[in-house]
Amino acid sequence: MTGTPDSQGAFDVTINGLVVAAQAGMTVVEAAWRNGVPRVSGVGCLEGVCGSCRILLRQERQVSVGLACQTFVQPGLEVVFL
Repeated sequence: MTGTPDSQGAFDVTINGLVVAAQAGMTVVEAAWRNGVPRVSGVGCLEGVCGSCRILLRQERQVSVGLACQTFVQPGLEVVFL
């Protein structure tokens, strides 16, 4: 798989240094859990209220901070849980 979607709409994202498969419409936390990414803990409400799933996002040259439960995956996205 690559950073561009395949025929089923799947693509690669990097979470905590691991390249994992994701589908459009998944949140970062869903992609992490479905792919067994270790060290993804402290996720609380899954509604964006508690802020416990803070992540650092990088896509190309843009870096930002977000919430894994509220951020949808995109091709080529790189994520680190804080």
